[in-house]
Amino acid sequence: MHYVMSDIHGKYDYFMDILKKINFSDDDILYINGDVIDRGEQPIKLLKYILSQKNMILLIGNHEHMMLQALLSKDEDAMYQWSCNGNENTLKQFEELTLVEQYSLLYDLSQCPLVIPNLVVNNRQYYIAHATHLKYYIEDELLYKDASTSDRERVLWSREYARLSPVELYQKFSSLYNSYRNTTLIIGHTPVFKCSYGQKRSGSLPKISRSSKGHLINMDCGCARSMPLGCLCLETQEEFYADLPSDLRLG
Repeated sequence: MHYVMSDIHGKYDYFMDILKKINFSDDDILYINGDVIDRGEQPIKLLKYILSQKNMILLIGNHEHMMLQALLSKDEDAMYQWSCNGNENTLKQFEELTLVEQYSLLYDLSQCPLVIPNLVVNNRQYYIAHATHLKYYIEDELLYKDASTSDRERVLWSREYARLSPVELYQKFSSLYNSYRNTTLIIGHTPVFKCSYGQKRSGSLPKISRSSKGHLINMDCGCARSMPLGCLCLETQEEFYADLPSDLRLG
């Protein structure tokens, strides 16, 4: 089976809970659509675990981007921006690693995809990217290390799919949409409860949300704010959610 998650934000226990729920095995593949680190309690443990698994594919999110720019590129502005976006646990735990471990982690992270535009499951095509798609057509995945600065900024930071206006977006991207006929865009980045199409399940908890006749799927259910972590099986379209601690349940 093929599964997708997004925006786990250091919630290692939530992540492991999902893996148990889906009975994740060596025969399965999990795509993680960015933002594994920051804000949560165990970001480095989570990041190291994911990068060590052969059947887990991590795409870069804006938080991994800030980390790479701050630590690998030694960008002081990126370090300041990262510090304003919940990096305290990540940086502290990173600095506890040996220098060899630090370099290995950053190198492996830099080799991750930015965009996967061509995932086909059960004759359905998916385009996976953290916040939005590129402005131009590509057939094969684009690695973070090979992407331009402008492509990184767009794919990792855009909010254009938050307040959805299908007519406006089609006017803007009609030629691109026509190039990706019958393709579903899977994003995260903007929590679904901040989106115009955000949906809820029992207990008023955010859930994986869909729009544009099913061709847009937002996976970010607010795990960074101790809300549920969601997971989607692409073969069956079944949704799975991590259990919240009893003192954090809503409603």
